[in-house]
Amino acid sequence: MIKQLNGPPAGVIGFEVTGTVTAEDFRDLVLPAVETAARSGDVRFMIIIPEFHGMTPGALWQDL
Repeated sequence: MIKQLNGPPAGVIGFEVTGTVTAEDFRDLVLPAVETAARSGDVRFMIIIPEFHGMTPGALWQDL
């Protein structure tokens, strides 16, 4: 699961990844956030991964 973090520095998109990442996580959260941020310039990421159990095949495909 991916959730967007509130409060990263200006110009940074923050996410926390826990458990298993799915294609829906990318489609519903990551892609819209990147598209919105890209409209105002460069995109920088902050990713926190306290617990990770892999990616589903659909999520891997979305990431590629």
